Amino acid sequence: MDIHQLRLFLAIYEKGSLSAAADSCRIAVSAVSQHLGNLEARMGTPLFSRMPRGMKPTAAGHRLASHARGILDAVSLAVEDIRSLSGEIEGKITIGMASSVVSVIGGDLLREMNDSYPLVHLTLEGGVSSDHVAKQLKQKMDIALVFNPAANAEMDCEPMLEEQLFCIGDKQLLGATDEPIELDQLLAFPLILPHQGETMRALIGGSGLLRRLESEARYQLNSVQAIREALFAGLGVSIASPQLVAQDRRSPMLSLRPIISPVLSRKLCICEDKSRLATPAREACRPLLKALLKEKIASPHWPNTNPIKTG
Repeated sequence: MDIHQLRLFLAIYEKGSLSAAADSCRIAVSAVSQHLGNLEARMGTPLFSRMPRGMKPTAAGHRLASHARGILDAVSLAVEDIRSLSGEIEGKITIGMASSVVSVIGGDLLREMNDSYPLVHLTLEGGVSSDHVAKQLKQKMDIALVFNPAANAEMDCEPMLEEQLFCIGDKQLLGATDEPIELDQLLAFPLILPHQGETMRALIGGSGLLRRLESEARYQLNSVQAIREALFAGLGVSIASPQLVAQDRRSPMLSLRPIISPVLSRKLCICEDKSRLATPAREACRPLLKALLKEKIASPHWPNTNPIKTG
């Protein structure tokens, strides 16, 4: 068993088929199949069940995936550690963010990392929600910035800011005012929400209130873009951050009214997988990311937010 075999094994595990793994690794399907056969022979047990469409990991496959990630992380860390002796930090890091966070700090983060650590290759992934953050941190992300992540013993989550939520809707429907609106008043309008489940919990928090809002919703949509277009079409109102529509040239069509009784807010957290080995690139990026968040909170670019003080 060698590092190359482990990388191919993880490609099959994550992609779900030999052909998809071959494409991602840019080698022939026959070569992937041969390496997998050799690895299974070495392990003395099947690592996948061959399905009509794809490959399903066996219990042994799941166990090996956990070990393989640790081994490959350790190899990567060793390379970066030795190279860092030259005084230059280098390596790869993947940061995931909620869509609204990308619009506020994404460009600045890319510029700051490029200026401070030009040898670090940063991948920025948007549209990350609390739904799958724990799994994505296990598989491919070093750091994630998401709202109201579910408690998970395998993640470290540091709250950074609290953002107030608003009732957003067409002025002809909601009124051309920025006066606060009570939740009971809001529910008199057609309600547009993200699809039920963890995404809504990340927006609202609190299972009792979540169930009430879902029961009242006229539309439940899977796409942030779809929610935005429904608002501009005047189909209803939504509960969201002003960042949902801040970058859209049509935003003057909408009213943004703070919600009271109760006040609704959400917490943005920096999340990391506890088992993922630290790298010089990740250790360099974290304080830069936190400083950038604090700078944006104090600026007009991210209104209606407050920093969360941590020990």
